[in-house]
Amino acid sequence: MSTILKITKRELMGYFTTPIGYVFIIVFLPFLWYMVFQKNDFFALQNASMDTVFSTMPLIFLLFIPAVGMRLWSEERRTGTIEILLTLPISIAQATIGKFLAAWIFILITILSTLTFVVSLNNLGSPDNGVIFANYIGITFVAGAFLSIASFTSALTKNQVISLILSFLLSFGILFLGDPGVLEVCKAIAGYLHLPVNPVIDFVGSFGFYGHMINLQKGIIDSRDIIFFISFISVMIYLNILLINKQKAK
Repeated sequence: MSTILKITKRELMGYFTTPIGYVFIIVFLPFLWYMVFQKNDFFALQNASMDTVFSTMPLIFLLFIPAVGMRLWSEERRTGTIEILLTLPISIAQATIGKFLAAWIFILITILSTLTFVVSLNNLGSPDNGVIFANYIGITFVAGAFLSIASFTSALTKNQVISLILSFLLSFGILFLGDPGVLEVCKAIAGYLHLPVNPVIDFVGSFGFYGHMINLQKGIIDSRDIIFFISFISVMIYLNILLINKQKAK
C-alpha cells in the first residue's frame, strides 16, 4: 500500500510541476462556464440548482479525460521509459493503480474547483445541497470510469492520438448505452431478431452509465449504482494490468 501511495504522490506532483495540469484546469473551467452560462442560458432558467452543470460535465469529460488518460502509458511506451519502470522493484499492479489514482485525484481537484458554482447558488437562492452532494459523488465516479477506459486504451498503443480517439469512442458508447433513445433501438433490434425484449433492454441498460447516473442526479445515493461504478473501474484496471503484464512478457 505504501508503494502505491508513493507512486500516486510522484505521479500527482507531475501534474503540477509541468504545464499539463494547469493547462487542463485553465481550459476546463472556462469551457464549462461557457457551456453552462452561454449555451444553456443558465440564468434564464431561474432555478437554484446545478442540474445544468452536472448534466453538462459528463459531455465535457468525454473530451477532457481521454486527454488526461492518454499519456498514462502511451507516453511511457513512446519514450521507452516503460522498460525502466518494469525493471523497478514494484509490481505492475502497484504502478497501474498508483498512476490511475494520481490522475483520478487530479481530476477530482478539477471537479472541486467548480464549488464556486455552489457558493454562487447559495448566495443567489436556496439550492438543495443534499442533491448537489449526491451529484458530486456521481460525477466523481463517472470521471473515474472514463479515466479507467482512458488508462486501458493508453496501454494499448504508444500513439497518444489513437489512445485519445479510442477512449473517446468507448466512453461515448458506454455513457449513452442506457439512454432511452438507445434502448428503443435495442428494443426494435430485439423484436426483429425475436429475442425477449425486456431481458435484452435490462441487460443493455445495466452496462450504460446513463441509467446509473439518473438516481445520483436526483439526489438518491443507491448502493447498486456505486457498486456498478466501483466494479467497472476495478475491471478496467484489472484488464490494464493484464495488458501491461502481457507486454512485459514479450
